[in-house]
Amino acid sequence: MKKALFIIFALLCLTLTACGKGILNLESSDDSGPVSQTESKDSQSHVHEYAIEVVEATCTRGGYTLYKCDCGDSYQDNLTPPLEHDYKESEVIPADCTKEGSVTYVCSRCGDSYTRTIEKTKHDYVNAKYTLTKEGLSYVLEHSGTCRICGETSREVKADFNFGLDTTCADVREFNILQKGGKMEVSLNGDSLTFKATPDKYFRFKCWSDGEDSPSRTLPVNDAKDINAVFEYEYYTMPVMNIDTSGQEVVSRDFYVNCNVTLTNCDEDYLLDNKLAGIRVRGNSSANNGDVDWIRQNKVHYKLKFDKRTSFLGLNNNAKCKSWVMLRGDSYFVKEPLAFLMGNRFLEGEYFTSDYTFVEVYFNYEYMGVYIICDQIQVDKYRIDIDEQEEGETELETGYLLEIDNYYYFEPYYFSMVYDSVQLTDMYGATHTANGVGYSVKNDYLTDEQLKFIRNYTRNVYRIVYKAIWEGEYYKFDENYNLIPAPEFTNSRQVVENVMDIKSLVGMYLVNEVAAQRDVGEGSFYMYVDFTQEKPLLTFCAPWDYNWAYFDGTGFLYNIFTVAAWQPQSFIDYAGNRSSTWFITLNHADWFEQLVKEQWTKAVDNGWINELFEEIDRVADTYENEFRKNTSRWNSGSQRSYGGAVKSWLKKRVDWLNTQWYLNQ
Repeated sequence: MKKALFIIFALLCLTLTACGKGILNLESSDDSGPVSQTESKDSQSHVHEYAIEVVEATCTRGGYTLYKCDCGDSYQDNLTPPLEHDYKESEVIPADCTKEGSVTYVCSRCGDSYTRTIEKTKHDYVNAKYTLTKEGLSYVLEHSGTCRICGETSREVKADFNFGLDTTCADVREFNILQKGGKMEVSLNGDSLTFKATPDKYFRFKCWSDGEDSPSRTLPVNDAKDINAVFEYEYYTMPVMNIDTSGQEVVSRDFYVNCNVTLTNCDEDYLLDNKLAGIRVRGNSSANNGDVDWIRQNKVHYKLKFDKRTSFLGLNNNAKCKSWVMLRGDSYFVKEPLAFLMGNRFLEGEYFTSDYTFVEVYFNYEYMGVYIICDQIQVDKYRIDIDEQEEGETELETGYLLEIDNYYYFEPYYFSMVYDSVQLTDMYGATHTANGVGYSVKNDYLTDEQLKFIRNYTRNVYRIVYKAIWEGEYYKFDENYNLIPAPEFTNSRQVVENVMDIKSLVGMYLVNEVAAQRDVGEGSFYMYVDFTQEKPLLTFCAPWDYNWAYFDGTGFLYNIFTVAAWQPQSFIDYAGNRSSTWFITLNHADWFEQLVKEQWTKAVDNGWINELFEEIDRVADTYENEFRKNTSRWNSGSQRSYGGAVKSWLKKRVDWLNTQWYLNQ
């Protein structure tokens, strides 16, 4: 039985060598149905007989050997790759100075061909002559003569010479601003070209575009090529900002001039490249009350407003805001920064204080000096984050930002306060009637009712404070912000902290008293209240404008109080009474004086008072070259000298205040 099965299996295997239709193939390859028994028998006897054909490779097609049976079965092997073209030069037509030439290449195997063009040759001049022409501020070197080959007489540009400013403060050899930063002189002397690059003041020569770094050089005229002189800012450590107004002057306090702002010589993350913005003059007396001729001749403050929110050199935790302030610095570049430092420290970062940095500024690539860049005091989520209504909204209980303002009458929304014309006697026994001042409201949109509401509220807050501290009468607001008696309070501190933020009062008092700020009661003093909060409190914040501070004179001395007391009579006679009615009123309370001493003692023990002196030294040391340039431009004097004077006065002031306030003697 096993032998029979083996024979059957062998027969089945033999059928598989047929052309494809054995007895096991019960179905055809199409829909014609089963094959016949006759076909099956014929196919069992067929064995492939392959004819062999060798197909040679060509330039574009590979070769192979083809095996093909009469039954249609076939396969390939011995595959070879294409030979590729074997091009040989077939025809050469030389080029000359009048026409292009060509070279034709033909494949030796398949006859395929292509042609390459040869550029015209240069003229071979006899009696050649070079001519150097100045066109505007640049130069053109031309070559003229009669060609020995074609006889043509022609004039060709051999090379162009130009110059410009590289604003990148990086290692590059080309300018990105044409014909700024200096000037260039080129002369042709026989067979030589002489170049001289001269930087403008506050710029320096960087290099030639071919890498040469000497501002003067000579080249054989036959070797002439396009060459540019590259200038750069005279920069050192400070970031450099250029404000490009397309030549428009910036002399108005009311209207912005469109500009592009570029910021370089800083960390890559802080670079600005042609940021769209607007710029206008800022200030009142500092701008000579808007005198255009005076502004043209003097250094002034500016307000810079970007079209889109933009962070600036990482200020204020990299806050993205549209508006930034450019302070001119005068001779004392540390006065504002010291106030900002004290504000941040005494207020312990809980209330808005402007951040700052120093920048060298160019207008349309003309040096304008060193500026202090700082935050704009405004209602903004990154600055004074209080409720702000849009135009047309009339809700009374919203956020309000106020400024005691010397120039309140220039603002759209303002009111006056006379503090009920109270008479106050200070710690030195001097008695004066509270001086009336103007308050401007910094909201963009206010209705008459909103303005009346915030005016009455502010006046009543002062009444509450004064009556509690000076008369022992305790009041509070009802739900409509009318004054009503407050019998539940047992001392003046409870009354005051019910309507004002005590910590902000203490912090802002310390900033102004340490600096001996002259203008504290008359101008540039900010406060806010947000009625959308659960407990609205009038809050002091944002120290600003300390040009009139940090020195003795006109009755001011380092060893007297001038913010918690009436200002010296000699100063009042000279400049009017600019004393702070708020702080004189508050200082009458023992608890307020105690809080001041505690906060001062904390600052001394923490060691940060010394940061003030360190900052004065840091600014003078780090930016010595920049301040030298600023002095050259504006005759502002030595920052080391002026900063040293502030440091000397401030040390005496701190030592004296320690005798008055320091509790851990």
